[in-house]
Amino acid sequence: IFQLNASIQKFSYSNFKAEKITGDIEIRNRKAIVNDVKLKAMQGDAEINAFFDNSKNRLDVVLQSKLNNINITELYRQFNNFGQSTLIDKNLKGFATAKIDLRGTWSNALDVDYNSIQSNCDLTIERGELIDFKPLLSLSKFVDVKDLQHIRFLKLQSMVEISNQIITLPKTTINNSAMNIDFWGSHSFDNDINYHIQLRISDLLSKRRQNKDSEFGLVEDDPENRRSAFILMTGTVDNPIIKYDKKGLKEKIKGDIKAEKQNIKQLLKEEFGLFKKDTLLRKKTTQETKFELEKPVKTPAKKPLEPKKKEEDEDDF
Repeated sequence: IFQLNASIQKFSYSNFKAEKITGDIEIRNRKAIVNDVKLKAMQGDAEINAFFDNSKNRLDVVLQSKLNNINITELYRQFNNFGQSTLIDKNLKGFATAKIDLRGTWSNALDVDYNSIQSNCDLTIERGELIDFKPLLSLSKFVDVKDLQHIRFLKLQSMVEISNQIITLPKTTINNSAMNIDFWGSHSFDNDINYHIQLRISDLLSKRRQNKDSEFGLVEDDPENRRSAFILMTGTVDNPIIKYDKKGLKEKIKGDIKAEKQNIKQLLKEEFGLFKKDTLLRKKTTQETKFELEKPVKTPAKKPLEPKKKEEDEDDF
């Protein structure tokens, strides 16, 4: 039985370093509860709540944490790049804010059961940089290699999920120094990749036309950014395969058609009063002003001319 309620000014373990640690830790019946632990590390702050269960001759972990303004380079370096060599501390710069829910199982020798790992991470990276990341260099057909070697972006937001040894990313937009791209897909623990990448045609053309613009002036090819090139990246991180993404194009067309249908429906409502079951439309029509023709004003009929009466008649009166 172990209970700890303390304030630790400095703590280090291997490469990991932290300061100003506060919180409660209790161990009982081979189970540990870490409650409301706060610390400063990697130039940011962290809050951790966790439950560890070693009663079944294995270590089951449930963890919830909040990270605020963590230096990503230091995060990867202090945690030994999380045991992988694809994306390491030298490839990344920036500051991360995240909410992380994680559960998994380790052996008593702290060997992880990869199939047990499940996680959701609501992630925001600001002032980010991606440096010499090998999979991106395979896009050199579309962008100059120099632009891809060092990509800078102000902000990236995404929700990362991990389950069954697969890391899944939803559609995420990166506005960066090379070109603006949308990407989504999956990445396995064995470094098998399946990424869909959407490049805006206007960005591609502007990159290829930079030396010609001074002569002809800027040309606005696609002001609404609706025309795109769709690329599928499969294979492995070390040997990516690049080809045309037919599925991504179909999904884009479906989305455009759906949006266009909504625009047409709204136009018909406003112009012709169709879809009268719409409550908003009924409310609008009931408040419309009614116009009536002004009733004509009746003018009195002129009296017929009468002969002038004699003077004596007037005297008699």
